[in-house]
Amino acid sequence: ELVKEGYTTCFSVGGGNIMHLAESASTRLDIIPVVHEATAVMAAEAFNATAQDGGKAFVLVTTGPGLTNSITGIAGAHLEAREVLVIGGQVKTVDLSDGSIRQLGIQEIDGVELTSSITLRSARMLSPWNSSKIQNFIRVSPFERPGPVFLEIPIDVQGREFNKAESSDLAFSPDSTEVGRPAPEMQEVFKLLGESKRPVLLIGGGVSYNFAQKLEKSFLDCEI
Repeated sequence: ELVKEGYTTCFSVGGGNIMHLAESASTRLDIIPVVHEATAVMAAEAFNATAQDGGKAFVLVTTGPGLTNSITGIAGAHLEAREVLVIGGQVKTVDLSDGSIRQLGIQEIDGVELTSSITLRSARMLSPWNSSKIQNFIRVSPFERPGPVFLEIPIDVQGREFNKAESSDLAFSPDSTEVGRPAPEMQEVFKLLGESKRPVLLIGGGVSYNFAQKLEKSFLDCEI
C-alpha cells in the first residue's frame, strides 16, 4: 500500500518489534538505517520536502525507546507543519496492558497516547486494515495543515495473514472532510471564486509551498 502511495524510501533504526515490517519494506523500498530515531524523522521530513522525482519517505521505529527517541522529530514536524509518516512497532496484542496495569509487554509504551497531541492522526492497528482505510489514514488532505501521522502496529498484526473480507474498521474517527475532496464550505468558496473577476488569494504560513504551487496551477488552468 505504501508503494502505491508513492513511498520509495524508509528511514529506520532496527528493533525486534518491527521485524516483520522491516522485512516487508526491504523487498520493495530503499531502507536507510540511521543511528537515532529523531534523525530518522528529520531525514524523512527533509526527503519529502526536497525529492525531485515525487518519491516519498516514511519512518519505521520500534516500540519503547525507539518510539520515545522519535518524539523530538515528530514534534518538530508538527511545529513546522511538515508531512511525515511514522510507523511504530508494538508488543503482541495479547501483551497489551490496555490501561489495567502500567505495563505488560516488554518495552510496551502507548505510542498513540504519546503522539496524539503532536500529530494530525495517531492510531493503533489492532487487526489488518484494507487499502482504502490505510489510504484515508496516511494521506494528508490539501485542505488540512500538513503534519506528521503516526500509526502503531503490534508485532503479531504485522505478521498476520491478510484477509480482505475480515479487515477491520479504522481505529480512529476520521474527519468529516473526505481526503482529497473539498468540504462543503470550501465548495462554496470555489463557487464564489469562480464568479469573481479579479480574485485575490492570501495564503498563510501554515500552507506548504508544494500546495501553494498546486493552487496556483489550478487557477491558471481554470480547474478550481
